[in-house]
Amino acid sequence: MNESHLPLRILGNVTFGGGPKRPGRDDVHVQPPRKPSATANMLSIIECEVARIIEASPEPGESLQRAFDRKERELHTLFVSLTRAERMTLQASLTGERNDVLARLTGERRGRVLARLAETARANGGGQ
Repeated sequence: MNESHLPLRILGNVTFGGGPKRPGRDDVHVQPPRKPSATANMLSIIECEVARIIEASPEPGESLQRAFDRKERELHTLFVSLTRAERMTLQASLTGERNDVLARLTGERRGRVLARLAETARANGGGQ
């Protein structure tokens, strides 16, 4: 059998327009896939860094007090490096009810971390 006639033979008995009705463009509601915003990604990176600093073990031979002081300095350095928008978003996230990053801290330390974040925002005059 000649292969060039094969496609024509398959469609030889087809009547066009006899199939199911094709849905119109207005009938189909396709939502474009949501891209995670860069702000959300950056916030999760910053929250992971805050969690890493908070959960870090004391250095060998370092007292607990010195470890806490070192962690607060590291957090301050991180907060200073953030833009104003990042600081505001981070503060809103850290003060939210569903926050796990600061959950392990005592109330006093949690308050100091949040106060340091707010202080950094004020000291930079609103930041960038």
